[in-house]
Amino acid sequence: MENIKSDETNIEKKKKPRFSLTRLLGGEILLEESIVKQIPLIAAIIVMAIVYINNRYECQKELLEIDRLRVELKDVKYNALTRNSELMDKSRQSRIEEHISRKGSSLEIPKNPPYIIKY
Repeated sequence: MENIKSDETNIEKKKKPRFSLTRLLGGEILLEESIVKQIPLIAAIIVMAIVYINNRYECQKELLEIDRLRVELKDVKYNALTRNSELMDKSRQSRIEEHISRKGSSLEIPKNPPYIIKY
């Protein structure tokens, strides 16, 4: 009687298809011996995929930051160039003389060049 039952269960196992949609959705396929042996490999592949995706997002974030900093650097350079030209214009001798004369100062431009004293 036991042989008959074991034969029936063996026949049932043989009749079931190894890979079917219902077994896959039901999770029964995860109990297969060949799948159970591959669990460490599957876990390693999943971890590497997560690391790869994270690395890509971090790289994109860094590239966006680099582009933003390049634009900011260009703006700062143009601003510095503008300030430098304004300073050059305001420190020109003719502009300084004009400013002093408008203020009514008694300062005058020397008529003789400065002397170099050697000893």
